[in-house]
Amino acid sequence: EARSDELVSQVDSLKLYVATDGDDGWSGKLAAPNPGKTDGPFATLARARDAIRELIAEGGLDSPVTVLVRGGNYYLDKTLVLGAQDSGSRDHPISYSAYTGETPVLSGGAKLDGWQPHEGRILKCRFSEAKRDLWKYRQLFFRGRRQVRARRPNFQPENSLYGGWAFMEGPAEEGSSTAFRFRPGTFDRRWDKPAEGEVYVCAGKYGSYTLPIRSIDWENRIITVAHSGRHFDRYPWFRPIPFFPDDRFLVENVLEELDQPGEWCLDGEEGTLYFWPPDELFKEGEVVVPVLDCLIDLRDARWINISGFTFTETTTGDNMHRDGQEGYGAMFPMPGREYCGEALHMRGAEHCRIENNHFREVGGNAIYLEDYNSRNLIRNNEISYAGKNGICLLGSKYFHPVPRHPIFNQVEDNYIHHCGVFDNYCAGIFLGLSQGNVLAHNLIEYVPHHAINLGGSGFGRNIVEFNKIRHTSLEMQDSAAINMWMEDPDSHSEKEAERSGHIIRHNLIADVRGCAVDETLDLVPSPSGVGGIYLDGFASNCFVYGNIIARSGYGFLVNLGKNNIIENNVIVDSECAVRYMAFHSYAPHMYGFTTGNRFCRNIVRRSSAGGPLYRLVDSRGELPADRMIEQSDHNLFFSHDGGEYTVEENLGDFGKRREIVRPEQAGDEQQDYPEFDAGPRAVALAEWQKRGFDTHSITADPLFEDPEQDNYRLAPDSPAFKIGFLPIDIDQIGRRDAGPKQQ
Repeated sequence: EARSDELVSQVDSLKLYVATDGDDGWSGKLAAPNPGKTDGPFATLARARDAIRELIAEGGLDSPVTVLVRGGNYYLDKTLVLGAQDSGSRDHPISYSAYTGETPVLSGGAKLDGWQPHEGRILKCRFSEAKRDLWKYRQLFFRGRRQVRARRPNFQPENSLYGGWAFMEGPAEEGSSTAFRFRPGTFDRRWDKPAEGEVYVCAGKYGSYTLPIRSIDWENRIITVAHSGRHFDRYPWFRPIPFFPDDRFLVENVLEELDQPGEWCLDGEEGTLYFWPPDELFKEGEVVVPVLDCLIDLRDARWINISGFTFTETTTGDNMHRDGQEGYGAMFPMPGREYCGEALHMRGAEHCRIENNHFREVGGNAIYLEDYNSRNLIRNNEISYAGKNGICLLGSKYFHPVPRHPIFNQVEDNYIHHCGVFDNYCAGIFLGLSQGNVLAHNLIEYVPHHAINLGGSGFGRNIVEFNKIRHTSLEMQDSAAINMWMEDPDSHSEKEAERSGHIIRHNLIADVRGCAVDETLDLVPSPSGVGGIYLDGFASNCFVYGNIIARSGYGFLVNLGKNNIIENNVIVDSECAVRYMAFHSYAPHMYGFTTGNRFCRNIVRRSSAGGPLYRLVDSRGELPADRMIEQSDHNLFFSHDGGEYTVEENLGDFGKRREIVRPEQAGDEQQDYPEFDAGPRAVALAEWQKRGFDTHSITADPLFEDPEQDNYRLAPDSPAFKIGFLPIDIDQIGRRDAGPKQQ
């Protein structure tokens, strides 16, 4: 609906109108064409923008301006760019808003006509643009919904996450990233044009990627793929990831596999598109292909509001991030690969508001704040089935003439779900190098990797609070609902790692699932390698307070960082409360940096006897617990079904992992490490206390009101109050005034 109350007073504002039955030759001052069809609304947003430019050039604005856009589909042939000359002011903002009660749809696609019969119900259409290879073409839309590209194995709608996969037998040669061997029976037919196909691969914890098929050797069951882009010796990010046994994959875009309604495929050699419509009542103009990678671009714009639109049908690509920024963490863009684009881009924007929009099935990222952006509000949007990330903010360390990174922006009350359709190594909200931003009251669920990733922030201190996060890390391992790194390992020094850390408080995290391949070659949930909050890669000086984490592999993981305070949190039904890790194989000069961490006044409740309270892992076996942990005390532990309370120490079972990250790929210094593989050792709680840890901690039932319904309010007589635990205001967590989208 139109934002008539908060964005602008429409009583005192100048109004312009845009409609699908409008005309750019009209005045744009009428909401509908007049009876004589001599005047009415504009036909395009670009014409409305130009009309406002004319008003500004004539003498400036003496009132707010609102462009009200009627419902219907608007197929943009170019990005709507709003720059400094299109800016409003504090008193006279410029708003592009949906007309009351109507939904304008901004599409980055073009309609395809000229369909003819092919075989059975399969239709075909000439598509000369694809033959010229103008676009990265992996999507087709029918009646506004993304269709399934012909694939083997077939898509399983009843088991969309864990079904429909094939599994590799292994690499064609050890360490190969260009050829793999598939298992007998994987394919039941040979293909006439295998080079038209692509392989979508999920490479363990390193995410997914799509690779063109170069050739196939049917007799030896080997598929050879082609890697695009330039590669540097920076494993695993800047060089192809090797194939491993049981990696899951599927083959797409082969005509012989177009065998179900709703499937399509493109013969790029001939420039012919094939499609089996899911509805027999097929009409011309109902098929759309994406041609535009960005719909709206705010460049050095100020005081502009975008509200009430649906953004959809944009192109996709390989890289999930723009190049030239910092703070990517492990999500570096691969040089030479095509960037996926974003539906709405912002650079140099100030005081802009992006509210009440729906970003639906966009091919790349939904919203991207690049470089300097300050005091913008991204609020109450829904982002669903995006190809890559939901919302991104990242920049660089440069400060001339202003800071070159996002600062003091608010990302609040958004509903983000089912992202990472084309790349599962993604996040609902991703922050690279940035500072002073607030991520609050968002609902993020059903994402393959991180819900929130704070990247490698060289300046630190972003605030993550009151978010509700559910069903995350669904397709990954070595993942968490909220994740962060600090500096790039190549530039670590103690001075660089000493900075203000992030504040992560009052978030509810539930059902961090993970996945793995079981012995029967099925993909199944496996939470052991995933968790709630992951302070990775020297993340230091973070304040983690008042969070609730339920049903995950671990509550918190501290890897390599120092001086992190984890206090007054609730951890329920997780395999362990905290993992402390000193895994220095990629930054040996920082060994011993992991010190000063605190875990106090937390509640740890296990539903059954099982895993340890803490896991301590040191890849070199030389750091005692009192080096990694400054204080662990005044906690409450409770095992619902009894069982001993233990701490697990592991002097480094990373030797086997180094067989995967080989020394010649990761750096010669790794060869100097002794191969510790002592295995875990259980330390009883009493022995742990003799070392000076948890001497004031207690074992007792915390008396939650209704933990089965994720109600972790404490009864008035809860023993948790004896350790100084302060109640968490659960009612404040999640979206505010969100309406029916909140579930």
